[in-house]
Parts: sequence; C-alpha cells; structure tokens
Amino acid sequence: MTDVSYSEEKVPFEVGSIVGSTISMLFRKFPAIMLLGFLPTLFDFVTHNILFGNTQLDGPSDQYYLQGEFWLILVGTALVSTLSISLTTAILVQFSYDVKLERPTRLTTYLMAAIRHFPAIFVLTLVTSILCLLGLVLLVVPGLWLYAVFSVIVPVIVIEGVGFGAIRRSAELTKGYRWPIVGALFLMLVCAFLLGAVFGGVAGGLVGAFAGGLSIGMSTVLEMVGNALGAGIFGIAAALIYARLKEIKEGVSVSDLVEVFK
Repeated sequence: MTDVSYSEEKVPFEVGSIVGSTISMLFRKFPAIMLLGFLPTLFDFVTHNILFGNTQLDGPSDQYYLQGEFWLILVGTALVSTLSISLTTAILVQFSYDVKLERPTRLTTYLMAAIRHFPAIFVLTLVTSILCLLGLVLLVVPGLWLYAVFSVIVPVIVIEGVGFGAIRRSAELTKGYRWPIVGALFLMLVCAFLLGAVFGGVAGGLVGAFAGGLSIGMSTVLEMVGNALGAGIFGIAAALIYARLKEIKEGVSVSDLVEVFK
C-alpha cells in the first residue's frame, strides 16, 4: 500500500489549489451544478418509490430480509444509483473544463459523450465502488487508497476514450500522488458536509414556510441538498484532479483536454 514513488516526485500536487478551484467553480455555476447534482438524487428517489412503494413490512424483519424480492430490489436500486452517478459525473467532468476556460457550456455535447462511453463508465464505476467499499469495511486505509487509485477513471474514459483500460490508466496517472489526492478528497468531503448543512437548512426553512402541506421533512431536504452538493463537488474534483495529473506528468493543459469533445 505504500506509494513509493511519491517521495521521488519533484512537482507538488497543490491540494489547496485543487480544493479552492473546486469550491470556486461550484459557486460560479451554482444553479447549473446543483441541478446536475440533483439528478442522481432524483433517480434514487423515483426508483426507491417505484420499487419499495408497495412493499409491506408487516412480518418480522428477519423473515423479510431473507426474501429474494428484497435483495432483488436492493440490487436494482444500487444499479440505478450507479447509473445516475456515473452519467452525472461524466457530464460534470466536461462541464468543469468549459467553465474553467470560460467557454460556453454545451450540455447536449456532454450528454452525447457520456452516452457514447456509458458501458465502460457504468461497469467500471460499479466495480471500483464495490472494491473501495470492501476496502473501507475491512480496513479504512486500503479503501481510501483504492479510492485515490480509481479517482480519475471517468475523466480518463471521457477524455481519452480508453474504455475498459481506464483502471490501468487511472492507476498510472495517480501513481505518486495518491495520498495528496486522498487529502484533497477528504477536504472536499468536509466542505460538502458544511455547505450541505447550511444550504439544506435554508432550503428546509423555505419548504416549511412556503410548502407546509407537502410531506417533505427537514431530514429529507438536508439529504437531497447534501447529495446534490456531493455529486457536484466530486464531479468537479475528478475533472480538476485529472487535469492536474496530466499537467504534471505529461505537460498537457486543460485547453488541450477539451479538444476531444469539441
């Protein structure tokens, strides 16, 4: 698990700059990023209500959990969640580069590129998510390390078009910088949590004031806002981490990266 090459690297990763640029971009394009970030939450909400809406939990919970139907629904929900998160991340990655270069945003172009590369994005997002989760459950440190190894898989697929070779390519790019990447992602997790609490509280107050008749609790609003912010922040972060690694290791600028989806 030791990242031996990190000590040999001369160029700093600049964690502070990555985090600062991510948060700055979030506020510059807050409505658009929040809208994109809400997509996974919306998919999850709809799927949960369609699949779980008519499920009865009258019997003992242990008997219910042994039923095949429950596990089928659980797997289906997880797959839909992975689908929505992977597509959203692919769109946000491209969106981030145009925002950074102060170019017009082109959602149709981003969506078409995401759909074109969807099989690899979906499968690899699912596989790496399972591996990272196992690493976190067994021992926290390996899970974090794996998360850093796989952190630029979606940008690699969308920008370089390497398909299922993205795991190897992501490992190559992140080599020597995995612990700084973990540090950057941890700081962005803290930012997402704090911003989620602030904006969730405001949104919850507005819902309570103007839509009191709706059965939307504060916890639900907080969760939705937090999920949207998390999706937005980590989508931008993936793009900026990838761009920084390409700059350090290959001398490639952001303007060179975006040529592939003109």
